[in-house]
Amino acid sequence: MCGRYVSPDDRAIEQYWHIGARDSGQWIRRYNVAPSTQVPLLRLKEQGQLELDGARWGLVPHWWNKPALPSLSFNARSEEAANKPMWR
Repeated sequence: MCGRYVSPDDRAIEQYWHIGARDSGQWIRRYNVAPSTQVPLLRLKEQGQLELDGARWGLVPHWWNKPALPSLSFNARSEEAANKPMWR
């Protein structure tokens, strides 16, 4: 499993999804986004409108109850994936 991806900038997201020109400059185009990085996220508001927000990229399982976020939750080993709760 690859742990990186490309993230578009504000303007590209706003133009593609037609969410209006807010162009805050918070999100720049990045070609090597690593896990645990803040990334742009499109959220559907109650009024049915899309909102550009941010989120930490990575897996946090619903059963995780520690204050610190899991550190190695982006690459699964094939020999461990079937047995570990993180990957079930």
